[in-house]
Amino acid sequence: MDTILNVTAAMLAQGPRAVIEQVKVLRSGGVCTGCSLGMCGTKDELGEFHLCYQGLRRLGESAFPPIVSKELAHMDRLRRMSSAELSRLGRVVYPMIAEEGSQGFEIVSWEQALDLIAAALARTAPEQVSFYVSGRSSNESIYVAQLFARMLGTNNVDNCSRYCHAPSTYGLSEVFGTGSGTASLEDLDAADLIFLIGSNAPGQHPRVLSNLARARARGAAIVVVNPIVERGLVRYSIPSSLKSILFGSRIASHYVRVKVGGDIAFMQGIVKWLAENNGLDRDFLHQRAEGWAALESAVRATPWEALVESSGVAREQISAVGRLYASASRALAMYCMGITHHTYGTENVKMVCNLMLARGNVGKPGAGVIPIRGHSNVQGSGSMLMYPAVKEEMIRRLESRYGVTLSKAPGLKAPEMIERGARGLTRLLYMIGGNLVDASPDTSFTEAAMRRVPILVAQTVHLNRSMLLGNKMTVVLPAQPRHEQEGGGSTESNWRQVRFSPQVLPPKGAARPEWWIFVQLAERLAKLGVRGEWLSKLSFTGVADIQREIAAVIPGYEGLPGLKPGETLRVGGRSLHEGGRFPRAGGKARVFAVRLPDNAVPPGKFALITVRADGQFNTEVWNDRDKLRGTKRRDVVHLSPADAARLGVAEGAAVIVRSSAGQARVVAHLADIREGVCAMYFPEANRLVPFSGGDESTATPNFKGTVVEIEPATARRALATAPGVESA
Repeated sequence: MDTILNVTAAMLAQGPRAVIEQVKVLRSGGVCTGCSLGMCGTKDELGEFHLCYQGLRRLGESAFPPIVSKELAHMDRLRRMSSAELSRLGRVVYPMIAEEGSQGFEIVSWEQALDLIAAALARTAPEQVSFYVSGRSSNESIYVAQLFARMLGTNNVDNCSRYCHAPSTYGLSEVFGTGSGTASLEDLDAADLIFLIGSNAPGQHPRVLSNLARARARGAAIVVVNPIVERGLVRYSIPSSLKSILFGSRIASHYVRVKVGGDIAFMQGIVKWLAENNGLDRDFLHQRAEGWAALESAVRATPWEALVESSGVAREQISAVGRLYASASRALAMYCMGITHHTYGTENVKMVCNLMLARGNVGKPGAGVIPIRGHSNVQGSGSMLMYPAVKEEMIRRLESRYGVTLSKAPGLKAPEMIERGARGLTRLLYMIGGNLVDASPDTSFTEAAMRRVPILVAQTVHLNRSMLLGNKMTVVLPAQPRHEQEGGGSTESNWRQVRFSPQVLPPKGAARPEWWIFVQLAERLAKLGVRGEWLSKLSFTGVADIQREIAAVIPGYEGLPGLKPGETLRVGGRSLHEGGRFPRAGGKARVFAVRLPDNAVPPGKFALITVRADGQFNTEVWNDRDKLRGTKRRDVVHLSPADAARLGVAEGAAVIVRSSAGQARVVAHLADIREGVCAMYFPEANRLVPFSGGDESTATPNFKGTVVEIEPATARRALATAPGVESA
């Protein structure tokens, strides 16, 4: 019942005008601007009706009225505002600038803003310019943005998956030859067993809960693997089902509470049981995979005691899941950032792939590997080449299409852009959506580093803290959301389904399409004599024009031009790698003998995991309450009752949480969580996560596993600090 109330409140809280606009977008079939599960209006890719309070909240934000100009005149006041308060100020609808020391933003014309940016780009070396895009932009805008950057002479382009699923892209590509999930939404209805690993889907991807509940109701086993018992993964009220609203829907059939970082050991334990009990699909492994022998040999040689210690799961429970897996004809593995947010995130992903390969569960209906991606077009960001190390084949395609010679040097990843900013080597940072200050670890370091970047450009719908740092010059450009974008725009869902969102609403104020901004900058730079022969190629006149370019360059997108609302272009078919055929040398998947990570925590200390509440979307926080976890504030640390008793603290008691990066004073909340594990809310807890020490392959931050110590707040500290504020 709480969930349906959330949906109603999400619509009504925005006011009558917002409700009217939301209804128009929903009726048009516009693609949801929330997570990447790909709703079109109120229907999913299977044509089924859903309601999702997260999607409605996101949609309602774009219906906010314009920011009142007087609010922009007080930078100090803006800096004191929370994420929710900045969002509620309203839409950014005019270009504006703020120079170092300015009291506030000054509204300027598009001509002034574009001239300033072009002049700054012209005097800055390409290797000192970086571009970052969020997943809210359309494929068309993202394609033009990365093309503009490469024509300018830099591969310093990255997207928001760096902070979530870059290990998925890299790991899946290493194993299978492609960086996308291998299954589709309809496969949830065909699987006998679904692993759901490291995910709080009810809070961040609630739309998929109806598919999981239906799978459970028809008898599929759903094995949830998570250090925290998430109530919504035990029972959940689905707002599109009256029966579910009244009685709730069961989700998990088995709940495995692993240690933080214990996923590899748990999955290796399953593989060990399969190997010892004739449960492997040896025909598939022999014909369709290479390297399995090394993994199996290593797993067989690993004592059960080591797997139990590393995973935190009893041998009996691992064996029970192994038997369950062996009895399933078709199995899926769905996972989220509980897998990727580690120093060994890519290794985690590879082990998920190994687990599915063990019984031939790739390339057939009801089987596969599914990373649950968090932003509506983060999948499309990768497809549109918005990442720093593009395959040579794709660079050749761009060169052939536009008659240019592009740099082959790998560009900077987003954390590297920030780190170079700290050293004065990033001179211009261009953000297309996104909020790098709140998304990045070690908030103090990130703020200081980004403040050292002389020029910050932000294309945005709402203000956020990354635009309020006091750089020498900050230029904020009003962007059109997809359902306002002239000519519409396309996205690619989690299931590799490309959908088209039409323009439904008129643009607000002076907001412009994001692709148009780069066309205008290219024109100005060409006139200034900066790579004019190349940048003049960006003479696009509309969305249809850009779609023809995408179709000519990006494999799988040949059918994009002319795509209508409600139609679907599926990239790669229902099951990638159908029949066990992989786009790698020899046509086989590559098995990696993943090693057990060092996930031991010193006695008396805790493994910190950052989590998100149902009252937020990524870095955007709407309210402090987390209904699914039973908290009314965000300055909390979730502890097991046993750990709280050991510390001598009760519910609501003030505690100090300290890491090598910083400390925070918060209050204790007793939760159903493993002993030795604590959880705090992202992005507030980012201050405790060291900037270094991310995933070795992708630099994705280690938001799961920072070692912290917790102690009751003393009277002296209580006087010196307030909850949620760093103390010395």
